[in-house]
Amino acid sequence: GWGKSVGGENFDQINELATAMWWLLEEITENKVFLAGYGLGATVAIEMAIQQPSRISGMVFGSPFGMFNESDPGVDIFALMQKDLLKEIYADPKSELVKRHFPSSDDGYERGLIAIRRVEVLGAASRYIFPIPDTNIRSRSYRLAKIPMIILFGRSDGVVPFSLSELWQESFPHAEINILEGAGHMLAYETDEISNSIRKMLADQGAHK
Repeated sequence: GWGKSVGGENFDQINELATAMWWLLEEITENKVFLAGYGLGATVAIEMAIQQPSRISGMVFGSPFGMFNESDPGVDIFALMQKDLLKEIYADPKSELVKRHFPSSDDGYERGLIAIRRVEVLGAASRYIFPIPDTNIRSRSYRLAKIPMIILFGRSDGVVPFSLSELWQESFPHAEINILEGAGHMLAYETDEISNSIRKMLADQGAHK
C-alpha cells in the first residue's frame, strides 16, 4: 500500500490492510509474531495487533501515525512542496543522507519522474491518514495492555510531532517511549534506534523464557 506496492488500491481502510497482512502471515506461520514498523507501517502493525493481540509477542514502532492533537497537528505532508517538506522530515535537511534520498537533477525528464514518484507515494498514504491521521487507536488501546512495546519519536519530526508521545503514553502506560535527539520523521534512516530497540526487546524476552 505504499509507493509502488501494488494492490493497496483494494483497501480503503487501514483495518482492511491489516486483515490482509494477517492473511499473509497465517500462510507463513501459526506462531506468535513480533511486529515492528515505521511511519504508516507502524500504524498498520498497530491495527494488526489490535485485531489479534494474542498473536503478538512484542512491538517496536517509529514515528507512528494514528493519533492527532489539534494544538500540535504536524504539517500537512500532502500540501507541501518537496523543498519545504525536507526540513519537516529530517533533522538536517542539508545532510548527505538527504542528498542520497533526494538526488538533484538538471534533467527535466528525470525531475518529472521524481514528481510522479512523489505523487505515487503520497497517494498511497492518503488512503489511510488523510485528512486527519487519527485512526481511533486510543479508544482501542486496552487491547494491547499486556504487550511489550517500544515507541520512538524524532525530536525534529514536523510530521508526527514528538509532543504526541504524551498521548501515546497515556494510551499505553506500560510502553517504553523514547524521543530521539538529532532525528526527524525519517528516524529509521537517521538513527539505528529501531533496530537497537528490536534487539533489546528480543534479548529481554529471551532472558525471561
